[in-house]
Amino acid sequence: MEGSLRSANIDGVASYSFFRRSPFSGWYVVLNVPAELLDRPVERSILTVVGVGLIALLFGGLFAISMSRRINHSVAGIRTLAQALGLKQRIGQIEKSPVSELITITEALYDASKHLQEGEAKQRKAEQDLREANDRLEQRVSERTATLEREMRKKEALEESLRNQALLLQLTHDAIIVRSFDDAKIEFWNNGAAQIYGWSTDEAVGKVVHKLLCSRYQ
Repeated sequence: MEGSLRSANIDGVASYSFFRRSPFSGWYVVLNVPAELLDRPVERSILTVVGVGLIALLFGGLFAISMSRRINHSVAGIRTLAQALGLKQRIGQIEKSPVSELITITEALYDASKHLQEGEAKQRKAEQDLREANDRLEQRVSERTATLEREMRKKEALEESLRNQALLLQLTHDAIIVRSFDDAKIEFWNNGAAQIYGWSTDEAVGKVVHKLLCSRYQ
């Protein structure tokens, strides 16, 4: 039979008593140890464990707060990137996040912004090229229109000059006959020729001049 108990010895000092009965003699062997010798190491161990636990908890809390702030900062940065992307603004240098998933999201937003800016740049260049081509076309059309207007004015002036000359030819009393070089057909017959030869302009134009006038060449 064996056991232990905590009590006070004859001096009133708290102690642990350990007893065991000898199987040979039947006597009890009792060992009395002051409680202070056993409790102090246990208390130190408990205090050490509690202290280490509190320090670890403190550092863990500080680390969690730091990580939380960094993650919140990264999330705020992602929100800013998303807003800039929605407004089609250029995204500058991005900050690295301690969380790999947030890094992936940030890089994706940055790439999307980059592609969007490149697309807008190409669109602006295409629009600029289109405006320049349109301006060149309008300039060419304007120049061609001005050229045609000058040619039309020259043609009208020439026609007016020819009408005036024809009117002068009609006013003269002399016979003026214009014939073609190849077949000698009459192309112009003025009033003087009509009065002298007796054929009107409508009758004479288109006729062979020597047949109409019965001309004989020797």
